[in-house]
Amino acid sequence: MDDDGTEILTFDSLVLLLSYLPVTDLLNASLVRKTWNVAANTPSLWRCACRRRWLFFNSRAVCGSASWKEYFLWREKLEKSMASGIPGADFKCKSLRGHAGKISGLCYVGQRQVDVQPRELRSLVCSVCTDKTLRVWDVYEGTCLWRSPEQAAELTAVVSVPSLCLLASGSRSGHVSLWSAENGQCMASQLKPNPGVASMMSIEDKFRSILVGDWMGHLHVLSLPDLEIKHSATVFSDVRIDHIGLSSDKTLISLASKEDRSGSSLMIYPTEQVLHPPEDPREAVKLPLPVESFLAACWLPLRPARLAALFRDGIEQSVHIWDLQLKKDKYHTNINVAAVGNITPLNSFPPGLLSCWGESVIFTTSRSTLQMWNVFGKALSTFTHHREPITDIHVDCIRVATCAEDLSLHVYTWDQVPEGPATLSSCYSLLGGSKTMFRTFTKVVCDYSSIVGVVEGLDGKGVLKAYSFQI
Repeated sequence: MDDDGTEILTFDSLVLLLSYLPVTDLLNASLVRKTWNVAANTPSLWRCACRRRWLFFNSRAVCGSASWKEYFLWREKLEKSMASGIPGADFKCKSLRGHAGKISGLCYVGQRQVDVQPRELRSLVCSVCTDKTLRVWDVYEGTCLWRSPEQAAELTAVVSVPSLCLLASGSRSGHVSLWSAENGQCMASQLKPNPGVASMMSIEDKFRSILVGDWMGHLHVLSLPDLEIKHSATVFSDVRIDHIGLSSDKTLISLASKEDRSGSSLMIYPTEQVLHPPEDPREAVKLPLPVESFLAACWLPLRPARLAALFRDGIEQSVHIWDLQLKKDKYHTNINVAAVGNITPLNSFPPGLLSCWGESVIFTTSRSTLQMWNVFGKALSTFTHHREPITDIHVDCIRVATCAEDLSLHVYTWDQVPEGPATLSSCYSLLGGSKTMFRTFTKVVCDYSSIVGVVEGLDGKGVLKAYSFQI
């Protein structure tokens, strides 16, 4: 700026200059004068700041009226409170009681991305139980918003359908029910031909279906929102379907059974074929992967179709990773598969857990130890913060949370490394209660502002431990 107040730099040049500043200096620059304030609030500057700040970042997360600057400041403040984990100051803990049996399923109501307005920060979770009821809870207030009438049989699974604001539950008798997430009204119900719901998954967008795996190896496709059975297919013979997964690009579906011993306990199908089977069965395509004694599988979220599977091979456990691709031409449809890497050997007892993130990070467990690998089998980190076996892992773009039989949750956060391999730092532990009242943690789930774990009481009743972070 000249002595007479005339700007020397053009606006575009000023924005380019500000792009080299760290966030603290960028905020200070916005206070210089009106032109600088406008330039410092340019969305592209804050979008780049987000990408530099976080290794795992979904650009579609900024939605509604939220700006990139608002998102950056909101998430940074939230992560600071999550990283310190001081009770009362950073978070508050609530015990959500009411179920009279074992909690068999848990999910968040909807998949809230980012709400930068404090009034919008309302985390809701849904639990299903062997007491034959479904309940929806307000995590922050620690209250039950509604509960379903007692069903005919124990509930075994629950999934959320965010786009329709619905919840779907399954039971031992084979009933699948659809509930309004807002008021608990039963919108539809369907009894499958075969008993026992073992696994469920919702598919939205243009497909709008619920996939249900039963105890006899059959997959059922139900339409939304009326729950009409579109069709059923036999995947395994007389064994339950324990796993249903969808690739990141939504072109492939994985189905697996822990009980199958045929040598092909993990099957891959084209999504379109599962939802709309060809009229001629000879045109059907499936890919059995060479997996014996299946234990777990997950699709890596930042690759189109990269699958990791944990299985027992003799007395050892191994993880194999594949890249898959659906290929179509005028006359044929094929699933191409290429081996990426493997992780072996792992301790064989007790059976380990598997989770993944990004395009190359794999997590496994060995009793009380959490292990972090890349997809080529290189060990990245080992964490030993639990005293007893780990029972569940949750991984997202903000944190990794583990729960264990020692009645503790441990929280890790991703380090700020925009380039290079992902690294993780241990933050703190959250206690779930006393061994005089509770037996173990069985499950942990997280969203952007809360962590919820399931603890199993000595009396057989499940209790939710909800930790909501202050914004």
